Amino acid sequence: MFLYCIMFLLYIISYAIDPFIWIHAYYTVFTPKYREKGYYVGAFLGLYAIIIVKQIMTFRGVGIASIAFFPIMFAYIIIISNLLFKGTFKANIYLFIIIYIVSIIVDCLVGGLWIISTNAANDEYAAIGILNLGITISARTVNLICYRFLLPLLSKNKLFIKWKGMYATVLFNIATVIPLLIIFYNIIGSKSEILLLALGVELLIAVLFSLYIAYTIYQKSRIQDMKNKKIEEMKSQLAFYEEKTESIKNLRKLRHDMKSHISQIMRIAKEENSSNVINYINALYLDIDIADEICTIDNLFLASIITEKKKHAGKKGITFQSEITVSIFPLTNQELTSLFANILDNALEATDRIQDGRKKYVDLEIFCEKEIVHIICKNSFAERPKRDKKGNYVTSKENRTNHGMGMLIIKDIVVKYSGEMTTFYDAEEFILSISFRNSM
Repeated sequence: MFLYCIMFLLYIISYAIDPFIWIHAYYTVFTPKYREKGYYVGAFLGLYAIIIVKQIMTFRGVGIASIAFFPIMFAYIIIISNLLFKGTFKANIYLFIIIYIVSIIVDCLVGGLWIISTNAANDEYAAIGILNLGITISARTVNLICYRFLLPLLSKNKLFIKWKGMYATVLFNIATVIPLLIIFYNIIGSKSEILLLALGVELLIAVLFSLYIAYTIYQKSRIQDMKNKKIEEMKSQLAFYEEKTESIKNLRKLRHDMKSHISQIMRIAKEENSSNVINYINALYLDIDIADEICTIDNLFLASIITEKKKHAGKKGITFQSEITVSIFPLTNQELTSLFANILDNALEATDRIQDGRKKYVDLEIFCEKEIVHIICKNSFAERPKRDKKGNYVTSKENRTNHGMGMLIIKDIVVKYSGEMTTFYDAEEFILSISFRNSM
């Protein structure tokens, strides 16, 4: 009696795993409509009751239970998902199919391993007992582990729902699951070795294909995360440059008067033969020259970016020259920051790695010709840039997780505005050329 109670308790716990996975997956992927969690607990209990009733009918030999279970559960989950979650009907069905396919494949794999290892008759597995309980606990545990690994992909940008490449995987797995369902639920005899071998090969292909797709999604997700981090950095720079524009406005107001005053002081210092004052003014003129160059840039936002990058270049001993004759761009301020900050950061970092005494320089030229904006950035570099198999430049920085997205972000902006981007390098110089139509 005690053993029977333990078995009953283990059955109850095992059958609660699948409804938990279903409700938790929908809760993770879609936005809940209500804050009251009691609704979602109720949805879990309703699905749990359906599964319990189905299992009781199966144990009592009601063969139709397994066949009728799928449409009943499908209808229940779709109705509940529409009532409790914000999501399209298509997305609801898509998520249902993914979870159901994983569950069936796990059942078949675990059940097959039990059959191979024990050589017991099929009837023994279908009846309440140690064998059936072992399969149930094993399959549900493996299903929970699979869900644990799938959860980050489900919760991260909803990639399973949004990425169209998954449709082929779902359809392929459906084709695999149908014959497995036939054998698993004993709708036809499963003694044919040829049939079992064919289904085994089909299942292996399905699993390998699914793993490949999952890995591809993971890679896309990782790259997107890196892009998002880079974009956040650009947003921080955007706020910084917005503050800088005010300083540049004030600088332009003071520039003319200050040059006149300093010229007068220089004349007096020379008359008095004051070498200390003369040296100080000469050093000061270096900053004034930079200010002069910055003040000739009509676009205040771009001027603030160039100002900051020139200061950074000066600290690194890099000669930074710019010639800018364009004041209006079709880009937003955020895009302007992302574009030029990444262009100049990449150029400055490549140049800064030179250790053999060669000249460190960055030259930026921006001009407009026949309504086409041209951006040309030239820089010296320590070593030739490397590309991956897809032709993308591979970062040589140590922190590959947080860096290396610069060129991809530049490319995204260029593509958005139907522009062109080309790169060229020889033994000493790297050239980045960008052009797009100025629609402003």
